[in-house]
Amino acid sequence: MKRIYYFSILTSLLLALTSCGELYEADEEEDGNKVEAKLTLGRTSVDLMVGDKFKIPVTMEPDSLKDYAVSWVSDNTGVVSISTDTLVAESSGDAKVTVTWVGQKLTASANVHVLPVWKWEDMKYKYPYDMAIFAKVTVNNRPADADCVVAAFDADGDLRGVGQLMKEKNIDYMLLRIYSPSTDIEDIYLSCYDRKAALLIELKDPISFVASGTEGSLSDLYDITFK
Repeated sequence: MKRIYYFSILTSLLLALTSCGELYEADEEEDGNKVEAKLTLGRTSVDLMVGDKFKIPVTMEPDSLKDYAVSWVSDNTGVVSISTDTLVAESSGDAKVTVTWVGQKLTASANVHVLPVWKWEDMKYKYPYDMAIFAKVTVNNRPADADCVVAAFDADGDLRGVGQLMKEKNIDYMLLRIYSPSTDIEDIYLSCYDRKAALLIELKDPISFVASGTEGSLSDLYDITFK
């Protein structure tokens, strides 16, 4: 009963909703000073790949509110569904997820972009020409690992290759084989999906595709940095 009584007092003291439903002001019971009740998401933008899950941190202020439950809703459950408090990427596309507390009066939202799965495959059946990059890839200040998916795209956004993590002669590197329908030199754009951070990072500057060309080697890896 004590918990319910406190909730009733807090609710009755909520005076004003501002900042798009994200902020209340309430008078403290004892000294009359105003306190701010806030519901804040640790991320307002999230990138996921189909099949991945992510939990957005939620902060309640003051600390006395943190034990109260919140609810989540997605405006496009075909793209992002909610399992308790965890986002689940169902299909590629975009969705907006909203967390709510206090009878739908205190809310915060995040935009979620879901990518299709980037999976390595030999694309010779579709693109007869290729080039290879032997790369040292760094993602958010750490060496690329299994949670980092690097892909190459042409100017129209068509997938042209996905990197493979390799180890040879005790050297860790990524082999990125880029495919093309012709021998023409063209701009290729690299993107990285960092699964740990639920973040898509795109390199601003393109690289040039050169048929049968090679960038880097085991003794001199080509640097690619996503941050």
